[in-house]
Amino acid sequence: MINLIKYSPLFLILSIFSFTFPQSNANKLESAKRFLLSEDYNSAIVLLDEITKENPDDIEAINLLAKVYTKLNLLDEAIKFYRESLNREPENEDALVGLGQLLFFTGRYDQAETYLRETLRNDNTSEEALSMLGKIRMVKGDYLEAESIFLNLIEIDSTNSEALTNLGIIYQQQGRVLRAEYYFRKEVDHYPDDELARLNLGVFYGSIGEFHKAIIELNKAAELNPEDENIYISLGIFYLQKEIFGEAEKNFRKVLSLNKFNPDPYFYLAMLKIQQDSLDTALLYTKKLTVLNDEYPQVHLVMSNIFLLKEDYTNAIYHANIEIEKHPGNIEGYIMLAGLYYYVNDEFNFNKVKEQIQKLFGREIRKEDVKINNKMKLESELILK
Repeated sequence: MINLIKYSPLFLILSIFSFTFPQSNANKLESAKRFLLSEDYNSAIVLLDEITKENPDDIEAINLLAKVYTKLNLLDEAIKFYRESLNREPENEDALVGLGQLLFFTGRYDQAETYLRETLRNDNTSEEALSMLGKIRMVKGDYLEAESIFLNLIEIDSTNSEALTNLGIIYQQQGRVLRAEYYFRKEVDHYPDDELARLNLGVFYGSIGEFHKAIIELNKAAELNPEDENIYISLGIFYLQKEIFGEAEKNFRKVLSLNKFNPDPYFYLAMLKIQQDSLDTALLYTKKLTVLNDEYPQVHLVMSNIFLLKEDYTNAIYHANIEIEKHPGNIEGYIMLAGLYYYVNDEFNFNKVKEQIQKLFGREIRKEDVKINNKMKLESELILK
């Protein structure tokens, strides 16, 4: 015998109501924000699409869609939604700043600057807009205005990490070492557990020859984030500069253990092996590097040096020409090629390259000025925030 459970009419009405009552747009928006925070981007997109279909003028939902697509690195989609947001509300700061950031990341600096300056006309204390505008001025080489912008940002928030970092970089570029150290150190004081702050301070100390301080700060950064490849690249470079080859190689190999597709350790391991006169091993590393990234700056210059040292002048000239072909705006390839032609007594081609150097770079190269140097420039870079 089947027992039938009887429900009261009131219970049935409440049950139907609870299942059919639609979620409000406000609730959907909060849910979408939670999905975004938890990196459930697909669910966020679906909810936000529902909101914008019901209310096409919901600016917050449109901006959130742009943020989701930014997180997914679908930047064209993100830009499309920010533009839609601005079409509906031209002065909304979220879209102006967001669009400015995306245009900056895609290298469209002039367009980015237009949106960021529009933001600052409406709100001259917008920290995001000031920070992005300062970085654009740095990229364009206008360190004077960049300095002014970041100092303004410090006035608004004395602990602003991006302002502190970038002021340090600006003053280092200007050779104002004490000022640079002040801002790099200030950031570490404010954020002692920020590995990027420690990394930048360590790289700064290495750049001014404070080897001990550089090693200490970089090791503190590694303690904070043992997975950051940039830390070990920097450590390797500083040890390589001191010709402490064992420690340098250990750090470059650490990078490869974290990411075998990172091209940097192959380049520096090649440099290391050149200095150890292990030319075949150096050549092996450069060949691996060209497989990963044949456009890597100076890789063919290094290969040209290796073949020169092996007295294989045909291949040395071949790779110097490739370097010029891939990086026609860099003078190093031309100087290398001129030196090679001089070295093999090819007067005609030496003069030809000499004329190219004069025409492209405005530099007069004489025979006695051309020297082959197999020790390439080793640099570790500060990371802009």
